[in-house]
Amino acid sequence: MFKLIAIPNTLSSNLRYGLALLILLSVACGDGNQDSVSSVPTAVPSPTSIVIPTSIPPHVVVARGIGVSRSEFTSLFLSESFGFIPEDSLLRDGRERLMLTAPDGKTTIHLIGPSDDITEATIIAWSQDISFPLYIVGFIAIAIPEWAEGSTWLADNLSKLLDDPSTPIHAEYENIKIEYSYIEVLGTLSITVNSK
Repeated sequence: MFKLIAIPNTLSSNLRYGLALLILLSVACGDGNQDSVSSVPTAVPSPTSIVIPTSIPPHVVVARGIGVSRSEFTSLFLSESFGFIPEDSLLRDGRERLMLTAPDGKTTIHLIGPSDDITEATIIAWSQDISFPLYIVGFIAIAIPEWAEGSTWLADNLSKLLDDPSTPIHAEYENIKIEYSYIEVLGTLSITVNSK
């Protein structure tokens, strides 16, 4: 009796072929039972018989970028004036992330996605830090450069956030979503910008 074993399409064709061959050999040599050996096909599929999709299936959602590159953030925040420290890493789901940390460690910026068009940008700033207004205004100006009223929106909503920290404030600008939140216990403000 055969069991259907799925081999992920993300593997290279040679690796998938090798994996299929190993599975067939393990079934044939597994328990020495003659029935299992006779049920193994004698013809091994060639690598060309494995179907590799050439387009993205319709149920897979590809995240669009926000239209800003990492270098636009790093040119400001890694400059001598700001002095943030960069650290590249991967998220658990495999997406790229560049984390920028202020010299005093009280503010971090997370840039997620490809370096040429990031899909999400977040700043987390300690609200008691004297530099935090400069950081968040610079962040929003880079993340959404066409949003002329961005810094005004931040200032207008700051008192609302401080009065009711349990309710994040949301906005949209063209194809961009913005979430502004305050974590009272930590005293941190957070702004996340991503595509709709």
